[in-house]
Amino acid sequence: MSFDSFARAASKKPHLKLAFARVEGARRMADTLAGLRQEARLTQKQLGKILGVSQARISQVESGLLDHAPSIDFACAFAAACGGRLEFHAGRDRWPQLGTELEQAASALAEAFDDADFFTDEDFLLEPESTLKSG
Repeated sequence: MSFDSFARAASKKPHLKLAFARVEGARRMADTLAGLRQEARLTQKQLGKILGVSQARISQVESGLLDHAPSIDFACAFAAACGGRLEFHAGRDRWPQLGTELEQAASALAEAFDDADFFTDEDFLLEPESTLKSG
C-alpha cells in the first residue's frame, strides 16, 4: 500500500485530521523556503554558511519532513537570508473541499480496513508543539 493510499484512508478518521494538517504545513513551508533559496540563487551550502548551520540542515529543512521542520524563528531567518520573508495565513476555505475529495478517494480503501484494529491513538501520537512550525 502506498503512503498516499494510506493517507487517504486515514483521512477518514477525525482524530487524524490534525496530524495530516501538520504534515501538509511542514511540506508547504519546505517548498516555500526551498523556492526562496533557489530564487536567491543560493546553494544549500552557501545558505548554511550565512545562517551558521550545515548544508545537511538546510537539506533537512527543505525535505518537508515533519521531524525536520524548522522553528518559526529559524524559518524567518532562512527567508530573510534569501531576501524574503515568511507570511502566515490561516483559513477554512480549502478544508471542506479537501475533506470531501479525500473522503471520496478513500472510501473504497477505508472499507477494507477494520476501523477498530487498523488505527490506534498510539499509532499517531502528536509531536510536541515545538515541531509544529506553520500551517
